[in-house]
Amino acid sequence: MKTYIPYSLLLAAASCGLAHGAATAYTTPVGYVSLGNNGGVPAHTDMTLAIPLERSSEWAGTVASVSGNVITLTGTPGFTTNQWANATTPFVAKLGSGTKSGQISLITANAAGTLTVAFQNTDTLTGVVAGDTISIRKAWTIGNFFAGNTLPDNIEFSLFDITAGTDNAPTSVYYYFAGTWYDASDDSVATSVVLYPNEGFRLRNTTNGAISNLVVSGEVPTANSRIFIKGAAGSQDTRFSFFSSVDEPIATSGLGVADNDLLLSYSLTATGIDNAPGAVYYKFGPSWYDASDDSDVTATLKLKAGVGYVYRAAAATPTTTSSNTPDYVPSL
Repeated sequence: MKTYIPYSLLLAAASCGLAHGAATAYTTPVGYVSLGNNGGVPAHTDMTLAIPLERSSEWAGTVASVSGNVITLTGTPGFTTNQWANATTPFVAKLGSGTKSGQISLITANAAGTLTVAFQNTDTLTGVVAGDTISIRKAWTIGNFFAGNTLPDNIEFSLFDITAGTDNAPTSVYYYFAGTWYDASDDSVATSVVLYPNEGFRLRNTTNGAISNLVVSGEVPTANSRIFIKGAAGSQDTRFSFFSSVDEPIATSGLGVADNDLLLSYSLTATGIDNAPGAVYYKFGPSWYDASDDSDVTATLKLKAGVGYVYRAAAATPTTTSSNTPDYVPSL
């Protein structure tokens, strides 16, 4: 199973620079998560992965106002034009409070005190108001997500944009060779392709040896996890994850849109490629059940940190975006 080792959650509410009568200052906890099967991927095996941590903040402030996809920031940040709009080193804006807490958007342009953003799905800035906290962070990319790990040549990494139907093939496939990721469709360098929390990815080890010690490090998320689930007239798959550094009970994840929706979970210990789900769960009423024996797993099933899943919405399930705070956040 995947190993999680929090080296600063033990000091989650660490205070710094206190003086008599001064307010307590809190540091953001950091840590690392081992991905896959005990931090690795066996030979000739697919593994579903996700982002469990976030990159450190480059700037933090508050929102003054929004108009369309433009965020005006409070005060005078004094940014250089388009310093945060960089195709080689992309940046994202993350909301830390308010009704859109946890929302992450790609920065496509900026002026001295404004950010223009783009969204991965149908999200908008509607509901974002003055005073909501916001930070600017380097985006996760294929290149930096695996930074510091030793990877063999010719392994594959796949993204799954939401396309109509179920059991959908990857929409983008990338391969690794001599320290660089390339787009398999045209062999172009793909190191800067942006990855988003709450997505589910697939890493395919095509080699004869295991990938070992696959680890990602970063800050522990303290805002909400926002899960986009696509609905359609027929059954519809969405690859997703719960953005958290520790496992999250499904009961508090906010997941579960309509009766007969399915959660497809892939084994972390099985070997092989194109494997069928290791477990299937279905929603009915307020509860989740194991499809193998109809047992109620609402209180016991957990969404694992750093693991991707498939949500199969039943026909006519509405499109939704859930927004829920990881269980550990209130204690930080």
